[in-house]
Amino acid sequence: MTCLKFRVIVVCLAAVLALGITLPLMAIQPPPIVLVMPADGAEVSGNSVTFSWNPSTWADTITNRWYTLQISSQSDFSTIVNTYSGIKATSKTVNNIPQDGSLYYWRVRVSMIMTIGGSPSTKQSDWSAPRMFLAKLAPPPPPASLISPAQGAQVTTIPIAFNWSPSSGAVKYHFQISTQDNFVSTFYNMEDINNTIVSVTPFPQNGSTYYWRVKAIDALGQGDWSQVRSFVSAPPPQPPPPASYAEPANGATVSGSAVALIWNASAGATRYHLQVAKLPVFPKVNLHYSNDNIAATQFAVPGMPNDGTKFYWRVRAFKEEGGWSAWNNVVFKTRHFFSGQSQTPPQGPLLVAPNHGADISENSITFNWKAAGGAAKYQLQIGTTNSFSAVFFNNVNISGTSFTVPNFPDQTVRYYWRVRACSAAGIWGNWSETRMFNTN
Repeated sequence: MTCLKFRVIVVCLAAVLALGITLPLMAIQPPPIVLVMPADGAEVSGNSVTFSWNPSTWADTITNRWYTLQISSQSDFSTIVNTYSGIKATSKTVNNIPQDGSLYYWRVRVSMIMTIGGSPSTKQSDWSAPRMFLAKLAPPPPPASLISPAQGAQVTTIPIAFNWSPSSGAVKYHFQISTQDNFVSTFYNMEDINNTIVSVTPFPQNGSTYYWRVKAIDALGQGDWSQVRSFVSAPPPQPPPPASYAEPANGATVSGSAVALIWNASAGATRYHLQVAKLPVFPKVNLHYSNDNIAATQFAVPGMPNDGTKFYWRVRAFKEEGGWSAWNNVVFKTRHFFSGQSQTPPQGPLLVAPNHGADISENSITFNWKAAGGAAKYQLQIGTTNSFSAVFFNNVNISGTSFTVPNFPDQTVRYYWRVRACSAAGIWGNWSETRMFNTN
């Protein structure tokens, strides 16, 4: 009978409040809230949990009301994890529940503003009966998926970059390298890697096989090891050997506006670099020709002047793993050739010895001069008059810049001498100066 009377009072009070009728000041308290989800003792997965409850059954027409949700790590709520107030709906999703395997407790109460006795007053229900739930321990992060080096790869570069895909939930990684596939001992071990790539240096390039693996770590623990991959740390690739010269022969004269240069193949080479220059040092700013993408072992160099100009040439070889060889002129003597025969007469040589006016007592006298540009040979002439109308000695086929003339007579005689140069095309240049000497 008492319960029936209470229900009538509640209904009447709700109707009165809905009509906005002012009541005398009296002690009025909403009934406790009934919780719905999670069920008491439920196991909750994930760090996002939705809490729900039934709406307040008292004064449900009052719009100015709200709910308060409280979560605690203690059954007596002496330690509050969080309190969420001002909730208008009958549910609340909380996104920061730790997945640590702990027990948590939750409860709800309703608050409302009522006008009683002409004055607004905030009324709260008692807390609902608390419920307990278990925040299930988060599963360990899945194993990392290895990317590179690939299984069985031949690694020839240092440092070696190891890369793997991110593992969901991982905050860091544990990385290991071993010379054994069971990792009884480790060659390299690093536990606090904050990204998904690590470079290891130095590293022995001895052709040995190594094994590597990765483990993901999150805030609560470690996952399983990834699959194990192996790789071979191979010695760095070597460049191909230099390509040796073939044709033309050193010092040859080659006619035509295009000169064919030929060299011997270099083992493993996939292409060649040819340079032609007027100087044996091959200055970058003054190369006559350069081509670093020649697939064959010969090449016709275009744009040759065909005027007797002297050119030097060299070749180097390339292969994909190993790079460029040394230039062949580092290993072999630099070769040169003449582009056709010059039609320009060579310069007059500069005389060196004997000095002008020298007195010489020997029967054999050596004559010296400096090389003339464009000279292929020289003519030495000795006469007893400075007009060389009377010639004592004449040689038109001297290859060097020195010549010894024997059998000078044992008497005092004044002689005159001069030299001129001849080009490979047979064109003679001017005579040098004339010098005089005396024999006695």
